[in-house]
Amino acid sequence: MEQEKHIAESLTRDILEVAKGAKSEEELRIGVEKLLEPALKELGIESTPQYGRTIIRGKPDAVYGHVTIEYEKPGKLGTTGGLTETTSQLARYLSEAATQYGGKKEDALRKMIGVSLDGFQILFLRHKGAKIGAGILYFKGRV
Repeated sequence: MEQEKHIAESLTRDILEVAKGAKSEEELRIGVEKLLEPALKELGIESTPQYGRTIIRGKPDAVYGHVTIEYEKPGKLGTTGGLTETTSQLARYLSEAATQYGGKKEDALRKMIGVSLDGFQILFLRHKGAKIGAGILYFKGRV
């Protein structure tokens, strides 16, 4: 557990640094994706992300198994409009991705997690039956 905590703290610091220098969503995405690969490897997690995979209406930035990541311009989640937009977008991506499971769509939705990241804040979204639960965390550190 101590190793996981150390990796999480290090990843948080590094993401903040990337966000401070990023001027766009794309710059943030590239920087964070470079950080995720070694962190996942250190945790013993094997994953082959898919980028820009077309679903029914749109292309999530990255998909790691049942985790969909949507990157946003640094600071966007700090605005009401940005938070509303990304929550809606993630909910739609998860719902549309779950359609591939046919009659087991609801079971698939319960396993999926949506993540939106602007470098300073991170939003986690999960379907809970007919409801959507979302929570936002703020990265600690000097911004």
